[in-house]
Amino acid sequence: GAEFFFVLMMVGAKVNSLIDSGEYWRLFAAVWLHASLLHLFLNAMALHYLGRMVENIMGPRAFTVVFIASGLMGSLCSYWFSDEPSVGASGAILGLLGAAASYGLVNRKRIPKRLKRFLVVSPVLWIVFNLFISLLIPKIDMAAHSGGLVLGLLIGPFLGDRILVRPPVIPYRLLRAFWFILVCGALTGLGFMAPRVLGQAPGIATRLSSQIVDDSVFLVPSGWRQGVLA
Repeated sequence: GAEFFFVLMMVGAKVNSLIDSGEYWRLFAAVWLHASLLHLFLNAMALHYLGRMVENIMGPRAFTVVFIASGLMGSLCSYWFSDEPSVGASGAILGLLGAAASYGLVNRKRIPKRLKRFLVVSPVLWIVFNLFISLLIPKIDMAAHSGGLVLGLLIGPFLGDRILVRPPVIPYRLLRAFWFILVCGALTGLGFMAPRVLGQAPGIATRLSSQIVDDSVFLVPSGWRQGVLA
């Protein structure tokens, strides 16, 4: 309900006015939050399937880079193109899907025939299916979905190849640096979330206004509206 979403907003949802006030950690934190158990379950199932695929293709470090970078890009695109508050890991999930799809398409002539359906056809069909579903379901953050997907598509072919046993195009040290920076960013987001989850949130450094939602009155950042799922 409205009370739960208000809690999400306080804990770490992507809220543009709060990011404008300096809470940039929300760009990472929003990826870890979900609006319902169903939302969390669907993303967890997708992560289980796509995460194993990308990790098997590119390795665990490349998987981490794709997941966190795509989640961050999803949050940034949502911040740039949507005024709605937003939570969810779908930008990161679609980044994994985009990375798998771009790997399959770039290497489609070299991949063994027995793996083509798994590595080429399946990811492309899932992208089409996810975009179609996103258009049908209300309050889906298309900016976050699209941002994560596009980044995954762009970086997928450059992060290593365990199937064809080829090194990553990106130098190993640079990949390791990206991994370190992104992991630090993700941990920073979690670190700012922790005291809020424990009920020790600091005051909001932005102008507040009263908002009536489902017959309840909340103090929220000016310009706030009920949010969407990422």
